Amino acid sequence: MKSKKQKKSLKGGVFMKLNKNIIRFGIPVLALVLSFSLLFASSIAADNEKIVAPEDQEIVSANLISAPVYDRTIQTNGEATIKVKPDVCSIYIGVRTENKDSKQAQKENTEKMNKVLDFLKKSGLDEKDIKTTSYNLTPSYGYDSEKGVSFINGYIVENTVNVKIRDFSKIGEILSGASEAGANNIYNISYELSDKDAAYKEALKLAVKNSEEKAKAMLSYFDVKTKISPKQITEQSTYSEPVYPMYSGRITEAVMDMKNEPQISVGEISVKANVTVVYTY
Repeated sequence: MKSKKQKKSLKGGVFMKLNKNIIRFGIPVLALVLSFSLLFASSIAADNEKIVAPEDQEIVSANLISAPVYDRTIQTNGEATIKVKPDVCSIYIGVRTENKDSKQAQKENTEKMNKVLDFLKKSGLDEKDIKTTSYNLTPSYGYDSEKGVSFINGYIVENTVNVKIRDFSKIGEILSGASEAGANNIYNISYELSDKDAAYKEALKLAVKNSEEKAKAMLSYFDVKTKISPKQITEQSTYSEPVYPMYSGRITEAVMDMKNEPQISVGEISVKANVTVVYTY
């Protein structure tokens, strides 16, 4: 059996050995733990630095979105009117007959109208330029003043054609010849364009040019010399004015009984165009 002195000596050796092991292995472990702690703490600090207050987040987001850019625009109205010489003469030529018997009134009208149509075709007019526009059979009324009643005392037949004359030198000849053939209703002589689109397109170009000149004039007041470009063009209502010469109403038989051919004056047709243009500058 070991004595107390031996046991005490043995116990002290064990503790010394244990202390040496702690010093040998504990210090490196402690250093390792401290290193991980420092890394973890720095990571948390970095994450904390990335956290931004809600109100600051909105400011950052707002700075990233660029403000909308709007085009600078100016709007003007352009208009133009061009005068064009007509190339078609339009005339309404008709025959009016009256008879107590409706069938006889129609027969007389047909005979006279056929003579008028024959003359028109022989005068050199194309068949496509002779078009029937109306044919009417209406009763003619009388009034019995003693009985206070009205009554039919006959019938009226009116047959009318529209004639297009392209050779203006024949207008007087055709009017006079149609009257001699039996026409007793000649009216609404007017001048037209066979190609209205061509004249209107030319007027449109001038209207757009007028609009551009107005835009430049207004910008020049503010010393703006940048180039302008059309963004939107709108075509407005337009019209052309037919020319009505001296015989714009009804030419009566008395007028057509003149020995000389009637002189018809030719004017000009006004073709108008209007546009609205929006420019960017």
